[in-house]
Parts: sequence; structure tokens; C-alpha cells
Amino acid sequence: MQEQLQAFLMDKAHVIMSSYKTDAATNEPVHYLKQTKTALWKKYYEQYPDGIQRTTFFTKLEGNKYIYRENLGGLCLTCQKYGYENFSDLIEYINKYITQSYIQKQLIVRCENLKRFLKRDYEQHFHVTSNGKTSHDLCINHCLLYAFNQCTESHTLTCNECQEFFNFFADIKTHSNETNYNDLLDMKEHLLYYLAHQTRKVYLNAQFNANLLALDEKTALFLVDYKMKILPKTARETKNDWFGKRGWSLHSILVYTTIPTSTKLQVQAFDHWSPDT
Repeated sequence: MQEQLQAFLMDKAHVIMSSYKTDAATNEPVHYLKQTKTALWKKYYEQYPDGIQRTTFFTKLEGNKYIYRENLGGLCLTCQKYGYENFSDLIEYINKYITQSYIQKQLIVRCENLKRFLKRDYEQHFHVTSNGKTSHDLCINHCLLYAFNQCTESHTLTCNECQEFFNFFADIKTHSNETNYNDLLDMKEHLLYYLAHQTRKVYLNAQFNANLLALDEKTALFLVDYKMKILPKTARETKNDWFGKRGWSLHSILVYTTIPTSTKLQVQAFDHWSPDT
């Protein structure tokens, strides 16, 4: 049962492991929960109905190792720029260009619902097996094979929740008193990029989990994540000097290995400095 719980809490569909922040009590990386602890318990119980009890599950999540945050945008620049910030711009656009109060309020509520769906529930519509394989889905919005241009079968269903994305932007355009829709189209394109990022993340996370399951005493899994760039600074710089800068890049490397005579995994973190190439 403990192995089931560990596998569940190592799944990147449920948690995001910090590449730099650690829990002072355990000296292990902090895990940011993608949903509330109650919502995660429901998922765990659906997946492992004969697993540990609810009290044990919540006891495991006590302390500062597992943290729930409503806004996880700061953990990913793409999510922050093309997802979280974009919704604030959308609400500002609605307030500015939708003059009918009732319709304005409706669209803002729909915007908040869409944001919640894309942040929390959209990823749950995709299905990838534990060994990283996906298959055809009758719903075109949920077919990863179609998203990767690998599907040759027909799609006869559409998802109302996913379709709301396109209906929402169409309704804004219908009720807007703005004749130049370039800003609205830009926001729509940004959110489509965010959707593509979320879709790709679901598939790559599943591949990560499949590789973890395949680890043995002779193998290791390396996860390299870019953290920041350090640029030299002088008192006076011209534009050419600034834009032509070459500095040092900092990457964090997580090394996953198995522990002999144990089902647990060992995770070690290393910082790697490298000059620009």
C-alpha cells in the first residue's frame, strides 16, 4: 500500500516537484499539489480503492513537504505568461469593451470557469497508460494521437467543456463594441499556445512516470531543468553591449535511483553552471 501511495505522489499529473526548494524537516524537495488534498484523496481512492485509509493519506501530506497553492504560474514561465496573466488581460478587455452589464458579468463568470477548467481539469481528459502509451479517442479534443498528427481514425464526439473555449471567444467578439479585434485574437492565440503546452506536458509527464517504473539497480533517470541566467553587469552599458551579453546558465539536475532492498526511490539534486554557447 505504501508503494501505491508513493507512486501516486510521484506522479507529475498530481504534483510538481520543486527543483530548488526543500523541506527543512526532511531535507527533501517540496512538492506542490496540483489540486486540494481532498480532491487528491478522491483520485487516489478511485485509483486504489483497496489502498490506505483516508486518515493515513492526509497524515502523509502533513508538514511542509506537500503544499497546495491556487496559483502555480510562477513555477513555469509558459504557464505564467500564456495562461495565468492572459486571463487577467481577458477580464480587462471584457470590462472595457462589453458595455451591457448583464452580458459583461456573464462573460467574466465564464472566463473564471474557463480558467479553472484549463488549470485543473483539462489535463484529466487525456488518457495515457502507465507504460507511456496512448490510443485513439473518439473525442477530437482528447485524442493525443490526433494532437501529434499520428491519428488516422475518425472522431465523432466533441467535449462541451473544451468547446466552451471557442464559444467563449466567439461570444466576446459578438458583444464587443471594439471593431479592431487584434488584441482579442492575440489573447486567443496565447491561450491556444497554453493549451498546447498543457497537452504536451500531460504526455511528457506520462513518459517520465513510465521511465521511473522502469528503473532498476543498474539505471538512473536524470531530469535537467533550466533555472536562471547570470549576466555580468557594468556601470555603463550601450544597447549593443546589453543585447550582446553572454553569461552563465544555471541548471538543476535531479537524479532518480532505486534503493537496494527497498521499493523507494532516492532523489539527489545538483546545480550545474555552464557558460553560454
